[in-house]
Amino acid sequence: MVHAEPIHRLSRYVMHYVSKLCDHKQTLMRLSGTGTISGSFSLHVVWIIMRLLSKLDVKLKQCRDPPANRFFAMNNFHFIMQNIQACPELLEIVADDNLNKLNAKFQKARFDYLKLTFDVVLRNLRDEGVNKIKILSFRVVKLKDRLKRFNYEFEKHEKELGKVVVPDFGLVLELRKLIVEMVVTAYASFLVHTKKVARLETYVKYSVEEIESAIQGFYDCR
Repeated sequence: MVHAEPIHRLSRYVMHYVSKLCDHKQTLMRLSGTGTISGSFSLHVVWIIMRLLSKLDVKLKQCRDPPANRFFAMNNFHFIMQNIQACPELLEIVADDNLNKLNAKFQKARFDYLKLTFDVVLRNLRDEGVNKIKILSFRVVKLKDRLKRFNYEFEKHEKELGKVVVPDFGLVLELRKLIVEMVVTAYASFLVHTKKVARLETYVKYSVEEIESAIQGFYDCR
C-alpha cells in the first residue's frame, strides 16, 4: 500500500513558513534596528530545513513498507527541492552544496522506489539461461510461464498505480519516462526469445507499444 499522504503536512507548513520568512527578510532586518541579522538569518533558515529533514527521517523509520517508505521520501524531498528552487532568496541561502545533498537524497529515494516496485515485473523478463535450454518443449514451457507471470504482474501494477497520487505533474512525467526505459526495454528484449519459437506467439498478450501506452496511465496528479 502506497503512503496515503504523499506530502507530509509538516513539509508543507515548514516550507511555506521559510518562504514567508525570506519574503520578509528586509523587514525583519529593519525591525531588528541593526541591519546585521543577515548571516544569522540564513543560518536559522538552513537550520529549520535541516530539522524538517530530520523529522521526516523519523517518519520514514516508522513506515515498515519499503516501497511506501521510498515513495513518501521521494515526494517529500522533491517537494522541498521545488520550494527552494521557486524562491530566489531561499535558493541563495540554501546554497548549491546543501541543494545537491538534498537532490542526491531525492534521486536515491526515486531509484529505490522504482526498483522495489518493479523488480517483481522485471524478474520475469530476465534471460537467466533460457537460450541454454536445448529441448524446445522445455523452453516453450519456461517462456510461456514467464509471459503469463509478467502479464499478471504488469496488469496488477497497471490497476494499482493508476490510482496512486503523485502531487507534482513534472515528477509524474519523470516516473513514467523511467518506467518506460526500465520495463519496455526489457520487454522488447524478452520478446526476441518468443519470436524464435513460433508456438509462443499466442501467449504474447501485449505489444511493446501497448505496454508503453499503458505506462502513460500510471499515477494520478491532483
